Amino acid sequence: MRINLLSKGLLALMFISVISLVSSCTGEEGAEPAIIDIPRDGLVAFYPFNGNANDESNVGEAANLDEVGGSPQLTTDRFGNANSAYSFDGVNDYLRVQDLEKLNFQNGFTFAVWAKSDNLSGVVLDTHAGWVQYINNYVAGYVNTSPTFTSYVDETKHGDWKFICFSFDASTKKTNLYVNSSLVKTETVPQENALYPVRLNDRIDIGTDSFNGLIDDVVIYNKALTSSAIEQIYIQNITK
Repeated sequence: MRINLLSKGLLALMFISVISLVSSCTGEEGAEPAIIDIPRDGLVAFYPFNGNANDESNVGEAANLDEVGGSPQLTTDRFGNANSAYSFDGVNDYLRVQDLEKLNFQNGFTFAVWAKSDNLSGVVLDTHAGWVQYINNYVAGYVNTSPTFTSYVDETKHGDWKFICFSFDASTKKTNLYVNSSLVKTETVPQENALYPVRLNDRIDIGTDSFNGLIDDVVIYNKALTSSAIEQIYIQNITK
């Protein structure tokens, strides 16, 4: 009887071992998640905020956000990773990189960012070409050569992470505003504004005009991206 029980025990152990081996080979258990990269065509700056404010696009001269106003602090991101997003106090905090040759938005742009606003006010991302901001309870994008805002009523509560993307195509004068990868507003820029021409060497400001909250995963392109490319940015996890 003892021999039979021992034999059954050994057989059970062998069976469990085989199942575990098959599972590990097929990726059913304990598999690493697939890495999804951001689109690279037109990319000029990428700020995953992995412990610093460096540009990790590997495109041209690095556009590191090395000018600091106030004291923006590294903090926990939307995945719970420490030192992987920046917190802005809504008073005088900001991050900036001054004029760089690669920051040329004459043909258009796409600005994408994850933001968590505590008061739904302030500028999330700003350049001479255009910017993304909260105005009262609106999410808005603005092209500096036009007097028109592309805005959308933000029904999300304060303190929720949100993916915001704003694009402008200079050839068609069309703007698109995306929230959490959904296209929520499209506008056609009515006219050029000669008082604010697009500069060849632009700059980037993050978290200005009393923005109070968190910002992460800022991605900047020198062209208007397609909706499928913007969806790819939304689901990317290469930095996390």
